[in-house]
Parts: sequence; C-alpha cells; structure tokens
Amino acid sequence: MDNSSKEKRLFEINSAIRDLDSKFAQLSAERKSLGFFSGDAKRQMDFQIASLRPKYLELEAELRDLSAPQQPKYLWRVIYYDEANNRVLAITRDVITKMLYHRPGGTITWEGCTLRRWLNSKFYSSLPVHISARVQEATNQNPDNGGKSGGSPTQDKVFLLSIDEARAYFSSDAGRVAKYDGSDNSWWLRSPGINPCSAAVVSNSGGIYDGGDDVGQANYGVRPALWLNL
Repeated sequence: MDNSSKEKRLFEINSAIRDLDSKFAQLSAERKSLGFFSGDAKRQMDFQIASLRPKYLELEAELRDLSAPQQPKYLWRVIYYDEANNRVLAITRDVITKMLYHRPGGTITWEGCTLRRWLNSKFYSSLPVHISARVQEATNQNPDNGGKSGGSPTQDKVFLLSIDEARAYFSSDAGRVAKYDGSDNSWWLRSPGINPCSAAVVSNSGGIYDGGDDVGQANYGVRPALWLNL
C-alpha cells in the first residue's frame, strides 16, 4: 500500500471507529433509560451492542497494523557518488523479485519491454515519499551489443544497469552477487543480448553474460537502480 492509500485508509478507519463509538454511546444511553420491566427491549439492545463489537475490534486491529512502524521494504546500496551533480546512483542490495524482461517474449529492446514499464509505474509508486521525492529522472543511453540494437535513449526514473555500468560500478564479480530468498540469484541488465530475443544478465556468481538469455525467461531477478539527489 502506497502512502496516499495508507493515509486514506487510516482516515476511513478512524471515521468508522468514531461512528461506532457514537453508536455504542447511543445504545447504552437508550438501554439505561429503559424501565425495570423492559427485559425484552434490554436484551435486544444487548444484542445490538454485542453485534457491533467484532467490527470494532477488527478496525482497531487494522489501525494498529497500519500505525506500526514499517521496516524498509527495500535495502539500497550506493554504487557511485556523482559529486559534480550532488547525486548518487543506488541499486537494491539484492534481487527484489523475479520477472520476465518482456512479456510475452520475442524481439524487444529496453525502451519497449514490460519490465521497464513495471519499474517506472508500479515499482516507482511503491517507493516511500522520502525516496521518490529525491529521484532524478535519467537519460539512459542504450548501446548496441554484438550487432544487436540497444534501441533509443530512454528517460527513466527507475532502470536496470547496462553492461557497461555493471562493469564500471562494481570492482569484481563478487561485488555483483545478489541474493533472492537467501540464495544467490542471477539478474537482468537492460542491455540487449546477442540475439534479438535476449537481454544481458549477471550470473548468480556475479559474472556478466553479454550473450544474455531469452527475454521470456522467468528465473532472472530484478535489481532496480535510480539516481537520488542529495
């Protein structure tokens, strides 16, 4: 749930709890006003009051969950400090999910792939405000690879590293190793592979495989990268 949806839901819960409090108070006052010989009416009031309690407890539990401090959803690693522009390049410390580079596969470049669309829409909108407010949109060059076109330059808030960037910003294969669910996992780069239906990848041991793999493969991980203003 993004921050705006969370704030909206918190408002709805608090409003519902206030309404229930008013209803409890009203029913309790009406019950107290009943005479000694109003047993049936009192039992009916008791039933109405009891029927409200489960919803009240449910709302209180949801309120506690939403109000509790949240652990960071993603852990980030700074891999480059651009002093001249007062910004840093950050990448998630590990693989955050496994996803096809492009659904349903086929010939594609970074510009048109479904993974790029997901990163710049659903993933970006899931970022905490204190991070998304500092994201600097990047103009990414997408060089060819072995005769395979990398496509046009793209404007990206969130992106995958290219082959050149993965080499430049990590000093060794070991530095590129990333985990998913506790195990080393390979991950996509945005650069093309050597055939029209492939994209370059980083292996689970951290090596860069320029030849790439089919964009319809589902076993490769995603490590989003972004530029953050300081």
